[in-house]
Amino acid sequence: MEQEKQVSYSIKDSSHVFLYAILIPQLIGIFAGIIALIVASYIDMDYEQLVNDMAFTYMSLFIAQFGFLLVYFGYNKLKNINFVKASKLNIKVNYKQIIIGILIAVASLIAFSPIINLVDYLISLTGYSVSGNFPIDLTSTSGFIVAIVSLAILPSISEELIFRGVVYNGLQKLGKKKAIVLSAIIFALMHLSIQQTFYQIIIGLILAYAVYITGGLIVSIVMHFTNNFIIIVMGYIAMKAGEITEVVYNYNSFFDYALPVIYAALGVALILSLFKLLKYVSPIPKEVEEINLSLKDSGQEDLVDFEDINKKQKEMSTLRTAFLIASILWLLSFAAGL
Repeated sequence: MEQEKQVSYSIKDSSHVFLYAILIPQLIGIFAGIIALIVASYIDMDYEQLVNDMAFTYMSLFIAQFGFLLVYFGYNKLKNINFVKASKLNIKVNYKQIIIGILIAVASLIAFSPIINLVDYLISLTGYSVSGNFPIDLTSTSGFIVAIVSLAILPSISEELIFRGVVYNGLQKLGKKKAIVLSAIIFALMHLSIQQTFYQIIIGLILAYAVYITGGLIVSIVMHFTNNFIIIVMGYIAMKAGEITEVVYNYNSFFDYALPVIYAALGVALILSLFKLLKYVSPIPKEVEEINLSLKDSGQEDLVDFEDINKKQKEMSTLRTAFLIASILWLLSFAAGL
């Protein structure tokens, strides 16, 4: 008799997927580097020249996303999990939710760009090399297409499946607020870039909150794609115009520091208003409503399950281990940029 599939994620699932999502892309990257070294020696080519070759550069852009997808589908397969239901991919959305989600993504990018530049400036004071360069030439047709696929389409799918689909949904056992915050921090750490950390936490909070409101993953996928696509288009326009990609900062007065903060505060007000509108047009998913009603009728929401508490504490140990490893890799990435 076939075992019934699991239809939800636990803290243990979130912790393990977080840990594997840290390690697997790193291992794939190391393996790709070894293969490149072997190929370079075989064709009698300089290793650095091969690594900087366009084809290898394009391939490297897909490594992390391939790793995330491998972790996601591999874990669900091994643990016999119905990922469609567990990741809330089955929750239907309407066009109003999609439109508002896109508006939130656009508003977030515009509102937080000035304060991100300010944070980059403060980071640069530590000696860290802050760069605005894209890894590929967006002005070429092949470069632009590769950028759209590797930096917009794939991340919006693979990263949402991992960080909101598994991590956020599993961490909800700790409470909605903790799940939103923790999943956002995990999302930022996984990028292993101090330059991106501040914005990744912000966008991680926004995407997780969108999942909380809509009950599913589709709107957050659209929002993630919109955010990355706009950044690529902005990079394309800048490259076409021949603008210097080196970041130049001008913070000479109090207002230079205050204006980005004021601008971000106004952006937060706008984004919260859009979220209220998103909540208004988002019906409570039937699956969520049934769970809430069953708990209310049975009175289980008021019970203290000490066995469950002990289980959570054990599961949290794996989560702490993953956090430690991710933090170490993040610090090593920061040190490499000094």
